[in-house]
Amino acid sequence: MRAAGWTVSGVGAAAGLAVVAYALVVADFAGSATSSALGDQTRTVLVGIGIAAVALAVGAGLRHSRRWTTYVFVALAALLGLAALWWAAGELLG
Repeated sequence: MRAAGWTVSGVGAAAGLAVVAYALVVADFAGSATSSALGDQTRTVLVGIGIAAVALAVGAGLRHSRRWTTYVFVALAALLGLAALWWAAGELLG
C-alpha cells in the first residue's frame, strides 16, 4: 500500500496545483476583473487547495496501511464526483 499512497499523494497534489495554476493564469489573462470573476477565481483556488489537501491526507493514510483510509478515499471520491457532476450540470444548464 505504500506505493499506492505515494501515487495518490503525487497525483492528487499535482492535480490540485494544476487547478490553482489554471485559476491564476486564467485570471491574469481575463479581460476584466469583475467581482464575479474574482469570486470564481477564489473558489477555484480553494477547490485546488482542497484537492491537494485531501489527496495528501489519504495518501499518508495509505502509506501507513490503515484500512479505514481506503473507505474514506472511496467515500470522498464518490462525494466529490457527485459534486463535480452537480457543478457541471449547473454550469451547462445556466
